[in-house]
Amino acid sequence: MYRKTLEACALLSDIDSLPAGDETEIGEKGIHLSRDQKLKIEMARAVYQNADIYLLDNPLKHLDTSLAEHLYHRVIGRSGLLKLKTRIFTTTKEDFLPLVDTILFLKDGRILEQGTYEQLKEKQGYFVEYLRTVQSPNTPEKEICHIERQEHNEVIGKRFGKQKDLWYSSTIAPAKIEPEYFVSDETISLKGLGSKLMDFLKTVGFTLTTITILLAGLACACEVASGVWLSEWTDSNNGGRKPNHNLLIYSIFILSQIFLTIISGIAIFGVSTAAAEKLHTWLLIRIVRASQTVIEITPVKKIIQSFDTDFHYVDEKIPESFYVWLMAIFKVPALLVVIIVISPLLAIFAIPLLFVFIVIQKLYLCAWQQLQHLTAATSCPLSNLLEDALQGISHIRATQSYAHFYNRFYLKMDTHNNCSLLFFLVSRWLSCSIDIITAFLVLITTIMAFYQKDKGDGFIGLALVYSMQMTEALTAMVYMNSMLSSDLTALERIKTLSELKQESEWEDPASKPDSSWPDSGQISIQNLNTTYGEGMHPALHDITLSIQPGEKVAIVGKEESGTSTLLYTLFRLIEPMTGQIVIDNIDISKLGLKDLRSSLAIIPQDSLVFNGSVRQNLDPNQEYKDDEIWSALEMANLKTSIRNLDCTISECLRRRGRHVVYAPRIANQTKSALIRKMYWTHLLICLTHVFLVSQKTLMHINRS
Repeated sequence: MYRKTLEACALLSDIDSLPAGDETEIGEKGIHLSRDQKLKIEMARAVYQNADIYLLDNPLKHLDTSLAEHLYHRVIGRSGLLKLKTRIFTTTKEDFLPLVDTILFLKDGRILEQGTYEQLKEKQGYFVEYLRTVQSPNTPEKEICHIERQEHNEVIGKRFGKQKDLWYSSTIAPAKIEPEYFVSDETISLKGLGSKLMDFLKTVGFTLTTITILLAGLACACEVASGVWLSEWTDSNNGGRKPNHNLLIYSIFILSQIFLTIISGIAIFGVSTAAAEKLHTWLLIRIVRASQTVIEITPVKKIIQSFDTDFHYVDEKIPESFYVWLMAIFKVPALLVVIIVISPLLAIFAIPLLFVFIVIQKLYLCAWQQLQHLTAATSCPLSNLLEDALQGISHIRATQSYAHFYNRFYLKMDTHNNCSLLFFLVSRWLSCSIDIITAFLVLITTIMAFYQKDKGDGFIGLALVYSMQMTEALTAMVYMNSMLSSDLTALERIKTLSELKQESEWEDPASKPDSSWPDSGQISIQNLNTTYGEGMHPALHDITLSIQPGEKVAIVGKEESGTSTLLYTLFRLIEPMTGQIVIDNIDISKLGLKDLRSSLAIIPQDSLVFNGSVRQNLDPNQEYKDDEIWSALEMANLKTSIRNLDCTISECLRRRGRHVVYAPRIANQTKSALIRKMYWTHLLICLTHVFLVSQKTLMHINRS
């Protein structure tokens, strides 16, 4: 049944091309799958439910003819897997209407006509009128280039580069898909604290950081010196000094400690904030300039996390952790030195205790880092499963998969709780271990003080107080070691994200074209071969064509045939492996990306309207006058609609939140509004599927 379902849903070739077959992870929200492949998986999942009644909401709408016919005849039709089931499906494809048993024709929420295809055709009523309106408009154009793939072979392997189309010769052997094209989980950082600190110091600058460290060390020295002077004051008989002399010296130490602590804290946060600002700008530029294929396989959550959570750590957490860690690093040896100076014999016992402490710290840091990663790693699948369940609640209800999701959720919850409990227990183990070490230190100090009659009461008391403070100091030092190492991982993630493969030079003054380029719009492509990544199948193979100035060219092909890929190469979103693209006698590979892309115009396949005004959507760089914007809107048949909003083009879509309602209505028509760019460039590239726009909008596009 499994293989039969895959064959009926045209999934066999897709699964065979996957690196791990049907065990391959499809990525966040199916990022590695095309629209057709997602639909085929939906169909296969529905077949597996073995229900008596199937409700299909226009599943064949966005499919090309051959694939739609395959799914209909092998799954939905009278000879399909669901032939014995009741199938109720909505459709806008009139090709399948003669094959169904009964047709219900609806309009404005009412059933206007009902019957078989032949019966409704004989009536010559609303249904026949509808059939006439959905016929494709007869718009003869000069077809210059026709690229069509003969076999339906949607190779899913290219989706691990997240490209839109794939076309390659059947004679090319399958290429191995490298692991780098998969979105992998975050791995545990193998860098030690020292390496991470060096990266941090390089980021914030060695000079200012060194000064800050010296100030923090002086602040800690003043704190310890104030205690020593207080003991000296207690044991002394003033020795001829003035009464306020000891108080003055003690006050100087305290005030110096306060002043140095404040200055060093401000310095650390100031230096870190300035470095974070530079790092933020640098990362933003690197993300914007990153290669298109690399950006599309990078999860959006990862990028958002870097700009949100990771920079929160760089701005606040890392400076705070670094400062507290710095004070603990200075305080522990300072306290230990004072105790040993007061009781020299204590060094015999302190050295073994110090060795035990180092071993405990090493064990704790290793376990803490691993358990922290496991806790975070088990938390992400839990939240992802909950998010997927909320988004797919209709599917869960329809397929009665409650028990399956319950069991998966509880299993992931138990795994996360186990890691969290172990993480908590490791911290408790550290506290108990340090308490035992410091208890031994206090005991030995007390015994030594009993036999040291030559030391004053003040110094004996100081040694006991400092030995008891060692508990807090040691705990803070170990804990801040782990916290600082964890916080610095955020900086490491930012550095890793900034290492994404970059596009070519944005500007190249040496090869800058004339301001009038392109002046005619002639395109020549010779032996073009391109791929979406090293080791992947060629997306275009040996393309050669010539387009003359003023021609309107249709590049035709099925889904995954390479039509969009060919157009992407004109913008150098995908760099060619071999071959040459020449526009008006200039090889575009020699140009800077800014000069190239600003000279071309594109109407994208996916409609996108940004939150803002009409002008911000049509002219984000504020290059054109209002009259030119209104002319573009008029060409797209949007002028009247915008006028009816009773606002200027700089206010519409924003004022009183109207964009929330209105933006979806103009999303598709915005494509044709951008055709106004034809008056400002000699090259216009349009990526569209005719079945995604209404016939009325399609007529406007053709007229333009």
